[in-house]
Amino acid sequence: MSASAHALRWWRRAAIRPRVWLTTSLPFVRSLVRRDRPAGEPPLAAEPRLEPPADAAEAASRPTALTPEALPPGDPLFDEALRHVGEQRWGRAQQALEQMVREGRKDNALPYLADVRAVRRCLRQLARRPRDPALHLELGRLYFVLELGDAALAALSYAVTLDPNLAEGHSFLAMEYLFRGDEESAQLACTRARQLNPSLPTFERLQLLLADNDRQRRAG
Repeated sequence: MSASAHALRWWRRAAIRPRVWLTTSLPFVRSLVRRDRPAGEPPLAAEPRLEPPADAAEAASRPTALTPEALPPGDPLFDEALRHVGEQRWGRAQQALEQMVREGRKDNALPYLADVRAVRRCLRQLARRPRDPALHLELGRLYFVLELGDAALAALSYAVTLDPNLAEGHSFLAMEYLFRGDEESAQLACTRARQLNPSLPTFERLQLLLADNDRQRRAG
């Protein structure tokens, strides 16, 4: 297994998601809610959002070049839930995470459970309104923080296709492109986002946040 794969396994077992580190540093992400929600419909962001764990600084300082022996002990049920998330089997993922909560293993389960429930709610609403750009934006954001990069890219790209003036969609696309190492596409998306909303983070700001995240992971 490659060093990057070992690193991802460590991040997941530590219940830390690299993309979440970036998004929790940006106020517009935490405040992103649907602005045109029909009356009586619960908000998509009703579930509590993930905040960095208290020991996140210590956790992020561990080296990324991990050997199997250096990995923390796995939780089979958590690994099962993450496998279902990766396969987008949302019902089974929710069942596994809810079982963890019932058994008192809340620290790892609750952040994922909130996002899995939000994905299922979003998909139900998309079944009724399949061309709603704000719903595709929210789905893309959820895929992004769940480390489903390909699904996030598809959902966010469709959101800005439906509404080219969706500034947050372009900004999220910039973040996804940065994680892929596609700086040219990231810069174009970020430029478009800031043309529509100058308060959104600059390309340089996103680069600095990503570099700081990487430095913290590699420190120690």
